[in-house]
Amino acid sequence: MASVTREIVLPAERDETWRWLTDPSELSRWLAPEVELEPWEGGAVETAGEPDPRTGIVERVDENELLRIRWWPVEDEDAATTVEFELGDDPDGTRVRVTETDGVPAAASARPRALAYA
Repeated sequence: MASVTREIVLPAERDETWRWLTDPSELSRWLAPEVELEPWEGGAVETAGEPDPRTGIVERVDENELLRIRWWPVEDEDAATTVEFELGDDPDGTRVRVTETDGVPAAASARPRALAYA
């Protein structure tokens, strides 16, 4: 498995940064045009629109600290990746570390229920 990690410090409080990661209206501002997210373990995540519609499942939630999802392109479950967002304190705001790991099987039994876009 290969992984890529990136880190940035955002000039915002941790709770505001957490909202940017878990509120679908905030996610649609930077992740994809349409986003549905159930921000609890076992919850569904889906994106629609360009560039790459995805579906997945929330694997872990530690509020204001960690969000981990496993997702894959709608048409290709074999291309699943895990994305982990870790939040930490920084004198200038909130440190966000994002790690994406490929080669993670998308088990059919873990497939989320379909979410309808309003």
